[in-house]
Amino acid sequence: MKPRSVSATSLQVAELCLARYEAEYVNYSRSIQGNAANVGIVCHDTFENFLRAVYIRKDKPWSEDVFWEYFHQASEAVLGPGRTSDLYLDAHDLCDKWFHAPERKEKLDEVKILSLESKNNFLLKTSEGDIPVNYIMDRFEQIGEDEYRVVDYKSNRVGLTPRQLRHKLQARLYALMTQIKYPNAKKIWVQFEFLRHGQVETLFTRDDNVVMFRELQRRVEKILATGPGTGKETLNAECGYCVRK
Repeated sequence: MKPRSVSATSLQVAELCLARYEAEYVNYSRSIQGNAANVGIVCHDTFENFLRAVYIRKDKPWSEDVFWEYFHQASEAVLGPGRTSDLYLDAHDLCDKWFHAPERKEKLDEVKILSLESKNNFLLKTSEGDIPVNYIMDRFEQIGEDEYRVVDYKSNRVGLTPRQLRHKLQARLYALMTQIKYPNAKKIWVQFEFLRHGQVETLFTRDDNVVMFRELQRRVEKILATGPGTGKETLNAECGYCVRK
């Protein structure tokens, strides 16, 4: 199988079950997104638009009025005009918790936000030619000389420990992508901001990213070596979300 591109999500699926990977990322059979995911979309859109206005364009002040204006724009676009549903109230509570987190503005003022919801890719050389590796960073910031941080917002109901985050494929790929874009980077922090639980972050160095690059090559070559229709169907914790099911 030769994918058109790969991402952290697709590689995770391939590692768990190649049969599902082929159905979802080669044959493009898509499952229906659950309503709960819309809560996360509302939060992401609110944070992106608010921070872009305050820190990138710098045409809006940091204020609750501005923040909630962007929230209501996002909620109406994603959830509809109603303001009494469980999804709306959940999104509202999460955004309120984010905005009023201790020293939220002070901490953001200390860093330089380089991008928000940035879609990027790089070409990975493989035995069957170059394949794009795609990634989206919710927030990317410089926090010091040759030191960067990737922030990813999560509305999950279950959080992670710093040790679990360090071994998570998505976090490791974020660090690798940053190292490729900024070769002189000495410290790369990856932070998952769990909106229900708080922040968890871990540090990656250049040596860590060299190891991840080799791991990325291994995973992609495993996919390429699998013939159409021959991917092994493997039971795993994600089977309930499988399009094959």
